[in-house]
Amino acid sequence: MAARYIRKGFTKDATETKEFYKAIGKSLYELRNKSFPIKSELIKSIGSICTPKMTGSKVKTVVTYNFDDLIEREFDDRSMDTHSIYNSTEICSNEELPIYHVHGFLPQDETMYEGLDRSTLVFSEEGYHQIYLDSYHWSNLVQLNNLKDNTCIMIGLSMTDPNLRRLLEISSGTEERSKHYAFLRRISDENFCYKKSDKGNRVKALRNVDGAKEFLNTHHVLNEEIMDELGVTIIWYEDHDELPGLLTRIKNG
Repeated sequence: MAARYIRKGFTKDATETKEFYKAIGKSLYELRNKSFPIKSELIKSIGSICTPKMTGSKVKTVVTYNFDDLIEREFDDRSMDTHSIYNSTEICSNEELPIYHVHGFLPQDETMYEGLDRSTLVFSEEGYHQIYLDSYHWSNLVQLNNLKDNTCIMIGLSMTDPNLRRLLEISSGTEERSKHYAFLRRISDENFCYKKSDKGNRVKALRNVDGAKEFLNTHHVLNEEIMDELGVTIIWYEDHDELPGLLTRIKNG
């Protein structure tokens, strides 16, 4: 809603809307925290798990909800044959790993890609509504086909997106067991029940710590059961830094 508000304040016609999207892309790359390397350990681990072995590739497709081209850069450095798909007209060959940008694509170097103006950018409210209401929108079909035909590992998603949950509900209708996996961050007892005082000491944030711990346990169990209904098994972690190691364990079997 905030994005729609800003867009409306700065644009009056389609030409200005394109300029607005260019401004988003510029901010995406220039306003990042440059004290961190542009290639995170997580991006590297995703690249590693997608890299084909001698017996072939175990990853058939990458579906991303991000606008950036960081995953493309990682794959390029690994000399992988990939194809970025961000509209209904892009087609890749059997030798290429498709990277579907189902919420739009804003690469840093736009000259490397064609047809970016035909990409539906799901940044403001109206873009989301367009995809949510059009069941046959190409991005919905891509997600649904992958959810029905493949085992998906979901990384960096909150799993609260209504459209994704709708597609999971549809795809899980004929499945007898969960076949997808989602990494979700567990709320730790420490973060939920305690806080630091002004002096830096650890103090209780809640009076009934035992009751809070029992609530958290119930909360996590209920989330597991809810996601199981959608055909997804949760893999819990407590710190984002754990993710690269978990992906490496999956790659190594």
